[in-house]
Amino acid sequence: MELVQIDNPPPNSDDSSASDPETITNADADDIAAKLQVAMEGAGTDTDQMFNLLQCLNGASLQKVKFAFGIRDYNGDANKPYDLFGWFNQELEG
Repeated sequence: MELVQIDNPPPNSDDSSASDPETITNADADDIAAKLQVAMEGAGTDTDQMFNLLQCLNGASLQKVKFAFGIRDYNGDANKPYDLFGWFNQELEG
């Protein structure tokens, strides 16, 4: 049996720097997703915090954060399960 070395990690690998040094790690995506939820929970929205967390993300990094956020009950309401962009829509409309 011949062993083959894989030069590029699979897309779900946490070694993002191998394919795109500008893409965040899965751990960073989890951290940003949690901080975004805190910025949007309850009365009022900390738009400055949201902007600070999002401004440096490229498209691939934003998709990782969206995936890490998953589907969450909007402000604890089980009748309102949204992904990250659904939360953005709820928070920023009006």
